[in-house]
Amino acid sequence: MDTDNEFQQRDVSNVQSESTEPPRTQRMTRQQILTLISIASVNFSSMICYSILGPFFPNEAVKKGASQTDIGLIFGCYAVCNLIGSLILGKFIVQIGAKFMLVAGLFVSSGCTIIFGLLDRVPAGPPFIALCFM
Repeated sequence: MDTDNEFQQRDVSNVQSESTEPPRTQRMTRQQILTLISIASVNFSSMICYSILGPFFPNEAVKKGASQTDIGLIFGCYAVCNLIGSLILGKFIVQIGAKFMLVAGLFVSSGCTIIFGLLDRVPAGPPFIALCFM
């Protein structure tokens, strides 16, 4: 009985000594830091491109014949497409590879942003609204 009691006391003292040790942290390598910075800057730039539309796009879209509802749906469409695309492509990231997916996504996103910037040359009315959704 005494041996069981001593064993339990040793277990408690081991748990107490383990919990007082500070957790070990590993430092990131230089390559990991640069990768983190580059991904963060890409994400920041992407969000800047999307958020800069807020002040300018509604006025330009109204001039092209879009209603306020259409403008709201165009902005919402971007978020919904991001959500659906992330869910679908996230499933295949292991097969495709994270690096390729990131680079391909950057090219697709930049191409769509450039094409969206050229929408001022599209005729007013339904063609403009349809191309905004695409």
